[in-house]
Amino acid sequence: MKEFARVIITLIVSFTSAFAQSEKKPEFFAGYSFESVNTGVSSNDFATTTSLDNRSKLNGLNLSFADYFTKRLGVAADFSAHFNGRSDTLGSTATNRSFRSTTSPADRR
Repeated sequence: MKEFARVIITLIVSFTSAFAQSEKKPEFFAGYSFESVNTGVSSNDFATTTSLDNRSKLNGLNLSFADYFTKRLGVAADFSAHFNGRSDTLGSTATNRSFRSTTSPADRR
């Protein structure tokens, strides 16, 4: 799976660099992100030591696409997703997923 991801990322980077510096061509970005979140739960809440004391660490993917109607004005769409699964000392497995998407006007200066 990691090798497949590396191949895809290499292809995307190679493809997008071929269109760099063009005026009205659409723009595409793909990147890796790391999100670290405080769970807000401590072992004192359960009267035992749990793995919830640790920060939740999520690996993710960011995608962005922008298309311009004129030389400077266009629209941009962004999407991000973060994933993580971990086992707890209480005997359960938690799967964390976080999705975000936005759309906004784009101004190229």
